[in-house]
Amino acid sequence: MKQKLIMETWRKFLREAKDRGVRADEKRTCLYTEIEPENAHLVLYSPGTGSPGDALMNLSIIGSVMLESLEDSGPCISGKSGEKPSWHILSIHTNQKYRSVGYGSFLYGCAFLMADRNGAGLTSDKYSGSKPEAKTKWSSFEADASSSEQTYTFRQTPDGNKEFDYDGTETPNDPNDDCDVIGDGTNATHFSISHKKPKIFEDSIMLYEGNHGDFIDLLVSNGVMTEKEFEKFIIQADFKSFESAYDNAPD
Repeated sequence: MKQKLIMETWRKFLREAKDRGVRADEKRTCLYTEIEPENAHLVLYSPGTGSPGDALMNLSIIGSVMLESLEDSGPCISGKSGEKPSWHILSIHTNQKYRSVGYGSFLYGCAFLMADRNGAGLTSDKYSGSKPEAKTKWSSFEADASSSEQTYTFRQTPDGNKEFDYDGTETPNDPNDDCDVIGDGTNATHFSISHKKPKIFEDSIMLYEGNHGDFIDLLVSNGVMTEKEFEKFIIQADFKSFESAYDNAPD
């Protein structure tokens, strides 16, 4: 019995090792950020090697996250101690080449930090629903928030309600949990969740943003591309990367 358990554990390790991607060089890991009062888009990427032009053309998208406020959809779990309506993730993905090495957790960490900076909790996509992998991730956040040693916590209204009321009938006397969005079975979570210490991601964000600035300076100084042109380039590259990851994700 013990030998069988050892073999099963070893096979699991080999399967996970086979599926594990690679980590990019920290010095060549860049973060493009586009942050507005009610939305944010962060793209993690790694330039290629060689000349500035080659570095651009051989650039690899590591992953990205897009999120926005649900303010237009109602209070959406707010009203307690000045807390604002929840933010939700519109899209998040990690390129297959870089999967299972921590980038997904980092991108979620960035999203939790963006929401926290805006006095809000974070929740899953409320427009298009979520893939099974995202549901698993949010289930882990919920489990942690329900545990005794929490990294994550549930946001709640002044009346103590934690779940979104999508049609206003579940808790008619509490308007602060009302959220006029699609609340069907495709949602990964019906809670608004916060990271207790989201600032732990700030050092990495600053490092990667600094690398991005250096790469932009390299492109501009060598006449390869302007900063505005690069913004269009990276958004298009990220869209293609996300589209590929989404199409290949299991339903």
